Amino acid sequence: MMNYTPQSIKANNERLLSLFSLHLNLFERAVDMADVRDIAESCHIPSEHAYAQLLAATWGLDSTGEDRDFFRGWLLPSISCLDKADFEADEYYRTVRLTGGRSGDWELGYESYAAGEAFVCGDLRGYPNGKVLPQIGFFAEEFTFPTVKQSGREWMSVIPNEIVTMKKGINEASGRVLTFGLGLGYYAFHVSRKDEVISVTVVERDESVISLFREHILPFFPDRDKITLIRADAFDYAALHLPGYDYIYTDIWHDPSDGAELYLRMKEYEHLAPEARFGYWCEDTIKYYL
Repeated sequence: MMNYTPQSIKANNERLLSLFSLHLNLFERAVDMADVRDIAESCHIPSEHAYAQLLAATWGLDSTGEDRDFFRGWLLPSISCLDKADFEADEYYRTVRLTGGRSGDWELGYESYAAGEAFVCGDLRGYPNGKVLPQIGFFAEEFTFPTVKQSGREWMSVIPNEIVTMKKGINEASGRVLTFGLGLGYYAFHVSRKDEVISVTVVERDESVISLFREHILPFFPDRDKITLIRADAFDYAALHLPGYDYIYTDIWHDPSDGAELYLRMKEYEHLAPEARFGYWCEDTIKYYL
């Protein structure tokens, strides 16, 4: 086993993140689940190990030679085979049923992950020695999820990554909750279900998103009477209305890589509500990009 220096750890971090970035943007369906099963059964190894072997081959890595330590120490522990039943049991999935809907250039619908398709599922995992691992998941079967698109571009989806990365913000919420960003209302749904939450104020700047949500999604929410929708810019609202809220959650970026600037900007408003607690979607990952 190699003795890693801070420089070599940083190099391996960047190498893996770069490889996954390329893979997820261009080759996310490159791994065939039939191949995963064949390798796992013939070699008597877990499906994650077989999946990682196929990824290594796709990337041109020598997993048993010069890239062995990188494979075992970085790539392999980043991969998880997920159980779709764990996510389909989510109360939002079991309660909300989208039947289409369009407002302006926004449209509701469903998309799916193919069996074996790779996707991010969780914040970056950091270790005391500086090692950082992305959390990459795949399903053995097709997995369908609700989504909202703007001009054909997927803007927000209730995917496993959303479910995993919002748990902290949901668990922390209590009292009078303010959240910036509406999307499909996943956060508002779960927070409103909590007995310790008195009210949920959702600030969203796009009227079409609000209209779609109000007409096609909100009627499914059991505790919709707790929810107030406000059309406003997040930063304009934050400048004037933060006092009085107990928990303030921000989710106004598409993904962590484009959220750093917005995250830092919103942090500047925290002094306006010194008694409140603040939460930010994918904060740990955003901090890495800073």
